[in-house]
Amino acid sequence: MEEHNIEDKKKQKAKQTLVGAIALIVIVLFISIFFGVFVVSKTDFPQSEAIKEVAALLPKNELGILPSDLKAKDNPKGEGVFVYAEPTHYIGVERQILWLMIDDKVYPLNGATKDITPALDFPRDADETVWSKTGLDKYNAEEAIGLVFN
Repeated sequence: MEEHNIEDKKKQKAKQTLVGAIALIVIVLFISIFFGVFVVSKTDFPQSEAIKEVAALLPKNELGILPSDLKAKDNPKGEGVFVYAEPTHYIGVERQILWLMIDDKVYPLNGATKDITPALDFPRDADETVWSKTGLDKYNAEEAIGLVFN
């Protein structure tokens, strides 16, 4: 009878260990899925990569913007990364230089930025399924400018 109790205790301990291991696996999977989905849904490339992409597209320009002037900020409204340079003055006018990178494509968000990267498409030319993920108006850069520079 005492052997039977020892055997039952061993089985119970084994069950508890198994239940604990399964619970741990479930918790780890949940955390991995939650944070994995969160990170991928927000932005699928780091800010440093967005800066490198824009820097590679940035020619010598009349505003004097250099790759070393570029900074990045995640888009708080949705997907994508803003790449920008501090406002500059040219012919007495303040210029805000601002791109958005989403899905490995870079878009100039205003005329001054398009002037120095003329080969890039404006957001209005972006596919709606891509641009809708940004949470931004593809026809008006005021909100994006405010998010970055204010």
